[in-house]
Amino acid sequence: MLQQTPTDPGIDVPAWTPELLREFLEETFNVEYLTPSCRRLMKELGLSYQKPRRTAAEAEPEDREEFHDDLKKK
Repeated sequence: MLQQTPTDPGIDVPAWTPELLREFLEETFNVEYLTPSCRRLMKELGLSYQKPRRTAAEAEPEDREEFHDDLKKK
């Protein structure tokens, strides 16, 4: 199931995360795993989990300007 996207089993997110996997295993198979163990399981299956990073392009224009102004002051 992890080789497919979470949308296949009906979860409305684009990719698996260790926390999502932990919740899915508990709800679907009634098996409890810790989040670090889910990271290990994903790694063993050849999956990598990367934390999403917010980019400046996604920020509100006012927030970007304020950030750049603060950066220039420093």
